[in-house]
Amino acid sequence: MECFNVRAMVKTKLRINSESISFVRAAIYVTLAALSFEGLNFAGLPLARTAGFFVILAFIIETIINYGKGTYLKLGHILFFTVSIVIMSFSLFRAFDPTAGFVLFVSFVSNIIFFIIFCISINNKRFFKISLIVFAMFFIISTFMALFIDNSTIAASDELIEDLRLESIRQAGFLRNPNRYGYLGLIVFWSGLILYTLKLTSRKISQLIIFLSTIAIILSLSRSVILGLVIGFVYLAYVMNLKRSVFAVSIIFSLFLATDYLVSVDSEESIINKQIVQRFSVSTLTGSGSTSARTSLWKESLHRINENPVLGTPMGSLQNVVGYRSGYKSHDPHNTFMFLWQYFGILGLFTILATFIWILRIVMNRRIPKKHRYLIFFMFISMMVPNIFHSTLSWKATMLLFCFIYAIKNIVIDDKINSKYSVSK
Repeated sequence: MECFNVRAMVKTKLRINSESISFVRAAIYVTLAALSFEGLNFAGLPLARTAGFFVILAFIIETIINYGKGTYLKLGHILFFTVSIVIMSFSLFRAFDPTAGFVLFVSFVSNIIFFIIFCISINNKRFFKISLIVFAMFFIISTFMALFIDNSTIAASDELIEDLRLESIRQAGFLRNPNRYGYLGLIVFWSGLILYTLKLTSRKISQLIIFLSTIAIILSLSRSVILGLVIGFVYLAYVMNLKRSVFAVSIIFSLFLATDYLVSVDSEESIINKQIVQRFSVSTLTGSGSTSARTSLWKESLHRINENPVLGTPMGSLQNVVGYRSGYKSHDPHNTFMFLWQYFGILGLFTILATFIWILRIVMNRRIPKKHRYLIFFMFISMMVPNIFHSTLSWKATMLLFCFIYAIKNIVIDDKINSKYSVSK
């Protein structure tokens, strides 16, 4: 596999030295642990973003320390980063006030940098396994804290109490948003399936992660995420023994029905199983405020796209604009694909197309076993369902989706090459 040597500016077959990135890996572990506490602040910044800066700092330090040995990057990573920065800068600096969209710009750039550093670092199963377990473990810990910590247990600040959503039946953990929390829970669910499919850990640990993340997703009551979870269960039934899958789903469903006795609630209207049935009822789906708001925003976004389909609307220029058709602030269309087209025009469409082509190439790659190709396909489709109803480009779960897909592809292909080499010897 050819890589690009930044220091020597020549192509080489060497990859970054695994011993030279120990600090980077430690920083990645810390960041993955912090993602479930993203709503909390540290040093005036969201905790996860602050931890993400440590990854970048650790990478810079390692690069300086190992300058004499050379720092190796794949040429594709450099091109991907350069093109992304050019596209976003072109949209941002066309705005009358670029500062309005600067927060989004920084969030996108930090996600891209984390993705590239993760891709450079992921050259063995052990690192990937620890990353998945750390990420899943701290998500589960944050969920239990959000469920069972109350004012009588700790003296919490008003902000922390609000983060925990102690008075709301829709759990948001420490992310301040149930949909965002459920979406993160969905990638935790897939983390468990990755551990199971690639046999990175024992079945009991991976099944426990799958089970607990499923409960967390149900507690979020996020309709789009629950639909993505249903797609996940299709792959679960495929990869596991069918009888075991049916048994696992039955246990989860039984616990869901018994949730009223497991989680204390104050009002009859807050009963979880009644809430989820109500949220998926036809009357709610067709007549709720969130449904009408989204359809109005989509119409408004299509109108914006029609006004400037090639260049797109400058990023940040709609921050405080209320759409005359929808009556809502139209800076966020609550649809990732419309978001890309609205702000980046034809380049946004190209980004969407390039992403699907990349996934299709992986799925069609015969060097990857069918079971692992199906894993990537179903995970991608499952995670794309919430993107129809939310703009998730700045959400960390979207970043992790592409990190995990890249890792699965490389690890599986490398294992196959190594096994063939061992046989030939």
